[in-house]
Amino acid sequence: MTAQNLPSFELEALHTLLEQEFEFLKKQDFKSFEELQHKKQDLLNLLVDEISGKDPEITPEAIQELIKENQELSNRLTECQNLQKRNES
Repeated sequence: MTAQNLPSFELEALHTLLEQEFEFLKKQDFKSFEELQHKKQDLLNLLVDEISGKDPEITPEAIQELIKENQELSNRLTECQNLQKRNES
């Protein structure tokens, strides 16, 4: 995956969705929170497909290597991962 092919739009959408999810949790708006779960899963699936290039041969280890090679993507994914962990707490 090259820098031009980074899934930045989807990554930003995921980041925004995780922020919304947290706001719903803070307000205890569980209905809205639940409504976001399918969108979040769709975005995650899309990101995995884009990162892997829909190559069935690509392993999770290879995906991790691609992420490491793209520091900007890696940083944003780490932020999203931290947001997800925060939302699960």
